[in-house]
Amino acid sequence: MKYAILPTLIAGPISSLAHRMNFRFPISNSSASASLRSIVGCLLACALFYAQAHTLSAQDARVSEDEQVQSAIKKAVAKLKKNVATLSAGESALVTMALLKSGQSADSPEIKAALNLIVDRCKGDEFKPGNHHVYEAGVSIMALANADPVKYRPQIQTIVKFLIDNQQENGGWFYAKPAHSTDGDTSITQYAVLGLWEATRSGVPVPRRIWDRVAEWHLKFQNEDGSFSYHPVQGSFAFGNGGTLTMTVAGTGSLHVARLYLYPDAKDLEELKKKGLKNGKRFGILEPVDPKSGDSSVDPEKAVAAADAAYRPTTRLAAIDKGIKAGTQWLADRFTIEPKAGHDIYYLYGIERLMALANVTNFAGRDWYAEGSAHLCRIQDQTGGWNDNCGNEPATALGLLFLGKATSKMLGRKPPRPVEKKFGGGLLVGGRGLPENLETLEAGQQGVQVRKLKGPVDELLAELEKADSQQVEAAQSGLVEKIATEDPEALIGQTNRLLKLVTDKRVEVRRTVFWALGRTNDLQVVPRLIEGLQDSEPACVIEARNALQFISKKLDAHEPPDEFDATQRAAAVLFWKKWYLGVRDYAERDDLTELPPK
Repeated sequence: MKYAILPTLIAGPISSLAHRMNFRFPISNSSASASLRSIVGCLLACALFYAQAHTLSAQDARVSEDEQVQSAIKKAVAKLKKNVATLSAGESALVTMALLKSGQSADSPEIKAALNLIVDRCKGDEFKPGNHHVYEAGVSIMALANADPVKYRPQIQTIVKFLIDNQQENGGWFYAKPAHSTDGDTSITQYAVLGLWEATRSGVPVPRRIWDRVAEWHLKFQNEDGSFSYHPVQGSFAFGNGGTLTMTVAGTGSLHVARLYLYPDAKDLEELKKKGLKNGKRFGILEPVDPKSGDSSVDPEKAVAAADAAYRPTTRLAAIDKGIKAGTQWLADRFTIEPKAGHDIYYLYGIERLMALANVTNFAGRDWYAEGSAHLCRIQDQTGGWNDNCGNEPATALGLLFLGKATSKMLGRKPPRPVEKKFGGGLLVGGRGLPENLETLEAGQQGVQVRKLKGPVDELLAELEKADSQQVEAAQSGLVEKIATEDPEALIGQTNRLLKLVTDKRVEVRRTVFWALGRTNDLQVVPRLIEGLQDSEPACVIEARNALQFISKKLDAHEPPDEFDATQRAAAVLFWKKWYLGVRDYAERDDLTELPPK
């Protein structure tokens, strides 16, 4: 600890200070020396005590913060349980959901009474909500699913049907399905998405076409700067279409959820179509299949699931990822815990959900949860509640959801551990799309990192060639994105230039080069990729392997595996040599040492 050096730093200056100030003691010189030593000793003891106390307080700070959070949660729970069953329909459902997600028992009298109110609004196959329609439907599903998804399955199915029936043709939702055309409402659409998400997690299927329309709506109405508006296009129901923090959190989060169901394996099906999928499998890539579908001729729901598995989204993965990144960047540039816009607690729950979906601990260089929880603990009122324009009980429920990390718990997420930085800042690792948790969207103080260099491939490669370049990762990200999303053939003709960088001392440059060589479609680079399997850096070995998979179309050939030993590495070298010997041009037969005899 830096405070451990305080005694050493203080001893000299104190003695010097006494001398410079010409302290005069009305006693003998020897007594003065002894007195000075005593004073110094006291000061040293004080310094040591301060250092120890400061160290202990730093160690205990997190514990203290956790205790404050737990105390705030208990107060909020106590407040909400008092009158949960006496609130209006939508508010009661929201509060019930928050209490259940906070660990309260569904068998408690208060929550039982509130759940019965939701059940009473489900008559047969019809859901009869109160004034808030879609809002109420979404939080009602969330409450029932968290109480007992098996017991309340019929009611969840009924409310799911209500939401599907009320989805507009353009993919959004409004207060209720209007007789006239509207462009939808980002906030209302968010709660429809949350309800449908919870339904699917509880075992009630939602057709993928619904998620496709959700993604399409958000991308259609996302502002050019990446933000989202409350009512996206001005009209008779619009309150303005400028982007806001609350709506950008909502829209970006909803895109994340749609992505989960349209591309669960982060595979862009348009890319797979080009490769010609046959019989559900080619090059080791499986088509989406419901493992529980079984005999679809027996169960109508299974038949729907089987048919849904064959659905091909019209909204491309690359477009969804672009929308997510744009929304995240907009938020990072303006990030705050206190937007002071009237719906601050509503906003905080949106932040918790978005950060959980992205699996991000630090955002815009800040610990969003630590700041948000400290803010909520500071402004909690004497009754245990919070207030914003949503109203006292709804705001309290939303604050409780934030403090309890409701979405993180639902996803089974733990705080991300430090891991090896992914290739290209996490972009398109090995050509397989963005990683599922999108942790790579974590933002720095200047926005989402890593910022990509823009420009033609020649300029990006020139940056990598600079021995003293400080922008290797930026060039790397720019190159990966350009090839993967804009111009897949841009590296053709760059083979010789890339080969000169294969032995570069910088790990990130070698990783980039191996990735790029696989996209040249030039079999002549294979020997260099095989040499890359013997690179001293494991991350480079994996990129060389990925490039061999890509160029050979053997995407299921994990030779070597992600975590390999010396024997597996040697076996991989033989595997790829054998493959290359079978496909190379006869004129190039001397380019690779022949396989040793068995």
